[in-house]
Amino acid sequence: MAKKFDGTSTESQYGAVIGELNTPKETEYNAASTQGKKGMKKDRMNMGFTPENYEFLRVMAGIHKMTITKYTNHIIEEERKRNADLYIKARDLMNSI
Repeated sequence: MAKKFDGTSTESQYGAVIGELNTPKETEYNAASTQGKKGMKKDRMNMGFTPENYEFLRVMAGIHKMTITKYTNHIIEEERKRNADLYIKARDLMNSI
């Protein structure tokens, strides 16, 4: 039986409800925690999303029991793997200019 989301849990609304139905998905994203550690800052970027894309990220991150940041990094990682050859060629071309 699924738990009802009461707004006080640290899990997202969808992670709390759907998380019981699905086993956690393994991910290759194993970034070290950087909060408060000197010299361990990650690159950051402020991004804007359409309401539909933001809702998609929120729901899908909850399903996979990830934060939106972790889920977004996971999506980018998969895209990098699919386009590895193109990325390397483009990067090399840009560096040669």
